[in-house]
Amino acid sequence: MAAVAPLPRLLGALATFTVCSILLAAALYTAYSIRLYAVTEFGRVIHEFDPWFNFRATQYLSDNGLYKFFHWFDYMSWYPLGRPVGSTIYPGMQLTAVAIHRVLNSKLLGLNMSLNDVCVFVPAWFGVTATAALGALTAECAGSATAGVFAALIMAMIPAHIMRSVAGGYDNESIAVTSICLVFFLWASSLRTTHPSSDSSSATPEPAAAVAKKTEPVASNAADEPEVVKGGAEKAKLKQRKKPAKVEQSEGGKDAAGAASSESPVSAAGGDDLPALVSKVFFSADEIATAHTYFFGLLTGIAYIYMVMAWGGYVFVLNMVAFHAALLVMTGRYTQKLHRAYTLFYAVGTAGAVLVPVVGWTPLKSLEQLGAFVVFVGLQALEFCETVRKQKKMSPHDAGVFKFKVAGVLGVGLVAVVAMLLPMGY
Repeated sequence: MAAVAPLPRLLGALATFTVCSILLAAALYTAYSIRLYAVTEFGRVIHEFDPWFNFRATQYLSDNGLYKFFHWFDYMSWYPLGRPVGSTIYPGMQLTAVAIHRVLNSKLLGLNMSLNDVCVFVPAWFGVTATAALGALTAECAGSATAGVFAALIMAMIPAHIMRSVAGGYDNESIAVTSICLVFFLWASSLRTTHPSSDSSSATPEPAAAVAKKTEPVASNAADEPEVVKGGAEKAKLKQRKKPAKVEQSEGGKDAAGAASSESPVSAAGGDDLPALVSKVFFSADEIATAHTYFFGLLTGIAYIYMVMAWGGYVFVLNMVAFHAALLVMTGRYTQKLHRAYTLFYAVGTAGAVLVPVVGWTPLKSLEQLGAFVVFVGLQALEFCETVRKQKKMSPHDAGVFKFKVAGVLGVGLVAVVAMLLPMGY
């Protein structure tokens, strides 16, 4: 049975939780109160140029519905040419403001709040959610709630964020920062690895052969005992005694002494055998995907769709996630979790992104977004290689050769596709 934590330890944990909760509440309150300065001084007024157009578009969406909004040609914008609003606007902020306005004025809540007031307060509200989201991201990456709380305190007061989320500054960036932090938080959560407990009962046991080697006494052998003999007979006995004992093999196929040694990856893969080295060092899938991986991978894709709807800076988010996935592969940390999480993120996110009129098929045509697609294809190829390796029980050398062949086929196919699409103006 697990030992019960002593009272001082419980009191310390309770004190830490209380202090962190108070500091987090202070961070959220500070984030909101700072951003209300303009409203406190000048009232509920939308300021700057783009926010006025955004409010006008929000009002049109609220009055005429989604279909007319996406087919709206505004003759009062971009005069005298006019502007096709539906195909030139990121509609996330307008959809969010209208949804909040209708919920607040519903029979359930019964708050009589005008659309103008909602649009004024949206930046301040999302300044608070961005503060909380960044705190959650920091806590997830650092594994420390304390680090998350202090990150939230910094985010609440940092001028670079305040200037894009002050009340009345009804612009796309005011909700986009929340979306960015949320996507990164969910992505990090989808790759979460369960760290072993410090409790000795949950520690990873040593291989049975190693334990046996430590605990079992060495049996004496009369043939190995030094004998007082003369001449060549004595030398023969000493040689027999110096012969190393045969080491028992462990379940994983490695001897206990080899498991404790500092053998280099090159020697473990067979000297200068490059295919085996690549197979054993860079592409070893050792973490199985769980329901947690699928759930957060799906949420990451959904949050990315909202980011696409909110702001054109979604390209940065896409490339950062893709770069992180590629970096994990290149540093030998490819796992089944990574494959499942990125596959869900990219498939769900791209499927939603192409439905946004201003984006369309850009994710599959723009050069600055094709890198994420290449990472997606590469991860599918790696997972295919891992599946074949397990089914056929390939050796490290054979698995490495097979992966090189798959990479060659993909490279030739990519060149062929590029050569076919270039004359078409793609």
